Amino acid sequence: MKTQVITPEEIKEILKRYCIGKKPLAKLLGWGETTIIRYLDGDIPSKEYSDKLILIKENPYTFYEILNQNKHYITQIAYQKSLRALYAYVISSKASVIVHYMKNQWEGLLPVEGFRCLLYFSQGFYLGMYGKLLFEGEYKITDGKIPYEELKDVILSDLIIPQELLNDRLSQREKDLLDGIVKAFRWYGYTTLYAIMIEENDGLRISRNKLNERIISYDTIEKHFQWIIKEYLVLKPEDVWKYIDSRFAETRKWKLLSTW
Repeated sequence: MKTQVITPEEIKEILKRYCIGKKPLAKLLGWGETTIIRYLDGDIPSKEYSDKLILIKENPYTFYEILNQNKHYITQIAYQKSLRALYAYVISSKASVIVHYMKNQWEGLLPVEGFRCLLYFSQGFYLGMYGKLLFEGEYKITDGKIPYEELKDVILSDLIIPQELLNDRLSQREKDLLDGIVKAFRWYGYTTLYAIMIEENDGLRISRNKLNERIISYDTIEKHFQWIIKEYLVLKPEDVWKYIDSRFAETRKWKLLSTW
């Protein structure tokens, strides 16, 4: 099988995306100053160097780690300029905006799987209350039955996006819903969130998307959360606690009874 080698066009895309010069990028990567220039002029990079460039092209969080660790190799102006470009690129995705917003608001530790559960509840309550998607992203049925596996890198990243940038990309209604989710759910650990999510979803209809992947459709999630909203009197985002507190009590009682 032919080995993929990064092209000059892809290198130009990296420079533009992260607003970084050819020499500063080479310095960040620990290479000679003219390395990137030579690649743009037609020299073929080694597999090691090509793989490194492909990685930072495909994963902005890897570029952030390199930028932060090696910022002393470039000027402060170049660092700040590239960091601002990185922020803009990362939050060009609505799902990424939401993850970073919730991470900024969360108090304490929550495993990546727990944040994926939070995203499900956020999507569900927003669909149930307003009939619109909070973010694009299907509930794909994975082995662990936790959706949004594609957002693991975003959740795991140490990158902290300034709150004002996130606020500018969310409506007040979206922020109110996310704040309600965080305030209600941060009292509970991952085990509780996962147990409740799995119990809720075990009875939901599974369908197929265009790629023939098993999913729980948006329509199914919307109807289910419309029922939840009526059942638990979640009339506004501040009422989300009514649902999670009640479900915790119900689940805990059921777990205790099932051990007898």
